[in-house]
Amino acid sequence: MKIKGGLVAIVAAGILAATTFPALAMGSGNPYEDAQVGLNYVVYQPSWMAGLALKNFGMHKCGVGDLALNVNYAAGKKSILLTESSTKNICPINMMLIRGATRTVVNEPGAGSLTSTQVAVISVGIPRAQLNQFFAHLVPRYTAPGSKVVAPVLVDPTVVTNASVALSNVLVFTVPDPDQWSATITDPTIVSFVAGGNQGTYTTNPGLKPLKKGTTIVTLNHNGVKIAFSVTVF
Repeated sequence: MKIKGGLVAIVAAGILAATTFPALAMGSGNPYEDAQVGLNYVVYQPSWMAGLALKNFGMHKCGVGDLALNVNYAAGKKSILLTESSTKNICPINMMLIRGATRTVVNEPGAGSLTSTQVAVISVGIPRAQLNQFFAHLVPRYTAPGSKVVAPVLVDPTVVTNASVALSNVLVFTVPDPDQWSATITDPTIVSFVAGGNQGTYTTNPGLKPLKKGTTIVTLNHNGVKIAFSVTVF
């Protein structure tokens, strides 16, 4: 039987259709950051998606009071179904692994009072080297009080159209084809655009570097398709 990548996307859609969102605190412009509020484990957000686009973001009940993240990325016949849950209350996906798909599971560390996290990925059409890149670029959405490490603000501009970022931080666009994005900034004194692309041994995403406090419009351009994005530096 020949397996098509869309099958995982169909299964993901079925899971996401039944999700609930009591832990979400809307308004940051980043669904991972919103999801972190109220969860007892650290949420990890991929900053490199192997050229895949975010298709669905949801959560479902896992045990008593716990919620697990279910996120689907896809492009053509390639797909990644990401599930995250506390290592103290592991919430596996109840599906038989289809032929041609790969399941990869890793445990990521906790922080502060939050537990460690099991990150499980079911992928179709993704080479092992790219899966390694995917896991290597997981960014925690929680920083323990007093920590000097500040996670970048990660935003998918095809999903959200605005975000806020601290003057001391950076904003990263989680997009496919990172080297094919450019930007026009209405007020270039507030932020500057940092192009993405191949850095030799790794690939970086495009982003914005805050220069001073304020709000401006950034018009992103991806192969002729323009996206208006509002950014506030505080």
